[in-house]
Amino acid sequence: MMQNNYFLVMIEYFFIKWQSSYCFRCP
Repeated sequence: MMQNNYFLVMIEYFFIKWQSSYCFRCP
């Protein structure tokens, strides 16, 4: 349960970071 919660937090964090730096690593 704790691991799953941590995973969700990381996804949310990376998603916000990706939105913040819109096109940081464009293909």
